[in-house]
Amino acid sequence: MKKIMAAALVLCMCMVLAGCSSKVNLVTGYKKGDVTLGQYKGLTYTKTSTEISEEDVENEIQSRLEMNAESADVTDRPVKTGDIVNIDFVGKVDGVEFDNGSGTDTDLEIGSGRMIPGFEDGIIGMNNGDTKVIDVTFPDEYPNNPDLAGVAATFDITVNSITEKVIPSLEDYVATKDEYSSADDFRAAVRSELETEAVKNADDQKFNDIIEKAVGNSTFNTDMTEAISAIKTNLYSNYNSIASAYNLDAATLFSYMYGMSTEEFDAYVDEQAKSSAEYNYLLSAVVEAEKIKATDKEVEDYAQTVLSSYGVDTTAALYEMIKNTTGKDGKLMLTEQVKLNKASDLIIDSAIEE
Repeated sequence: MKKIMAAALVLCMCMVLAGCSSKVNLVTGYKKGDVTLGQYKGLTYTKTSTEISEEDVENEIQSRLEMNAESADVTDRPVKTGDIVNIDFVGKVDGVEFDNGSGTDTDLEIGSGRMIPGFEDGIIGMNNGDTKVIDVTFPDEYPNNPDLAGVAATFDITVNSITEKVIPSLEDYVATKDEYSSADDFRAAVRSELETEAVKNADDQKFNDIIEKAVGNSTFNTDMTEAISAIKTNLYSNYNSIASAYNLDAATLFSYMYGMSTEEFDAYVDEQAKSSAEYNYLLSAVVEAEKIKATDKEVEDYAQTVLSSYGVDTTAALYEMIKNTTGKDGKLMLTEQVKLNKASDLIIDSAIEE
């Protein structure tokens, strides 16, 4: 919740530059009448299980061991599932090479499903240095090249090298970690981490479900295009800042991490911005309806929690930075922020587990 609300504060720094009257919420841009509230207190939710099984623990341990696997050259046997092969390949239809169907010095994990059906299976059993022609048929739906959908083709494949992943034993892995005294100690630590993550995920799911209901019960009576646009600007800026650490732009990073196209990434940001704007306006309306106030101590305590996020050391410096950025009183801005946080807590704390 605090991360979402901190983002709302940054949003305000952009929005208020356009000017806000005294009747407009300094943080969200909401004004009286923009939202007709439905039920927002006493909403029901289904608790997400936080149980961690032994299988969950063992799967996580295996995943960590595989992440620390080393590669070893294979020279005494043919390719099998799980191997990484380095290949040259040439794709042909009716004996004629087709565009983007060839590659050299290409690494491929057999069984990854990275290539079309039949391609990886055709390499199984080949030895280092072998050349082979395999027959395949492109899927009936093939968006990468619709002209090849359902078409029979051949690939000339040469195996340049074969490597296999050598996964360390649990005991060998633990021996490299000073923080664990034994395999059982490591297993207990993994369980604790999974349980902590499960609780956080359950809390996040509870929060999202309740807020989604509260938003769905409300009617938004104003054009929120400007608010959504401001949030989108911040989201793109934040994502691009993260991606820059990898010398990428945000769309490319999301493509690598989640397989999103540029269009899907833009749609994702659009949906996030719309949801955030509705959430901000909902909280503003609840502050108004409940006549929520914020004490000086509450504002000071909140300011202390966000100092590092804004790169300052004192509350006074934070207030000054906000004023310089927005032209608005920094303490008043944080006061409104605290009210919004309290409105969010009111909605969540009043919810009832089904």
